[in-house]
Amino acid sequence: MRLAHARNGVAGIACPDVGAFAGDDNVRYAGLRGAAPGIGKTRLALEVAAELLDAFEDGVFLVEMALISDPDLLTDAIARTLGVKTEGAQPVEDALLKYLSERKMLLVLDNLEHLLDTAFAAI
Repeated sequence: MRLAHARNGVAGIACPDVGAFAGDDNVRYAGLRGAAPGIGKTRLALEVAAELLDAFEDGVFLVEMALISDPDLLTDAIARTLGVKTEGAQPVEDALLKYLSERKMLLVLDNLEHLLDTAFAAI
């Protein structure tokens, strides 16, 4: 899902450093961790993403991972969200890597904790 500016604004959270990575081309991953489900990690991630819409010229996208049980489908889910198509027998990982390498975008991978080992290999 591509995120867009909220018409009525977004309620802020006092975490001034949480979006500091936005201008740093060396940062490929920033994660939010919390002690338990339901404490607001997704809400915070979406608020930060909304604040950073203008910093990523190719967009900010939410990729929901909660329903993915097979770690091998991680890249498929990201490619599907972004609309990345493969050509012929091209592996989805190659198509996704090419697509992402040509763009400046933010991906919010929500509910990724059950796929962390695979996710870090993909990142």
